[in-house]
Amino acid sequence: MKRSKKEIMTNVIEPYKSAKLVGGNTVEIEYMNGDRAIRYHNTDILTWYGQYEIILNSDGWRTPTTKGRMNKYLGQYGYSIYQHHWTWFLRKYKSSNKWGKDEVFKDGMSIILLDPFRTQCYKAINKKWEKKESK
Repeated sequence: MKRSKKEIMTNVIEPYKSAKLVGGNTVEIEYMNGDRAIRYHNTDILTWYGQYEIILNSDGWRTPTTKGRMNKYLGQYGYSIYQHHWTWFLRKYKSSNKWGKDEVFKDGMSIILLDPFRTQCYKAINKKWEKKESK
């Protein structure tokens, strides 16, 4: 069922500057503090904290569409998510035709970017998903 931007934004607690529909049931949000997120249904699946960190979160919804929405934005940083035998993995591109190390995807996983232009990435680390603890 296709939802409107208003319906998707209903559960957003944090104050935001702008929100724009970027796909079916998907909104790009710019928060007042400068952080940015891609929200699919009721989940911020990608959250940019400043210029150097991206948090990944499926909220347990490991669907092809969730993965597709994430990959739409992660590719520009040299990352992708793929599934093998029902398990999701985060893959880093090492260079144009070589792959880096794959890591098992976990909600709350963090990608640290090297520079403010987001042209190079170096590692994905596991980080506790603290956003949900505030509830």
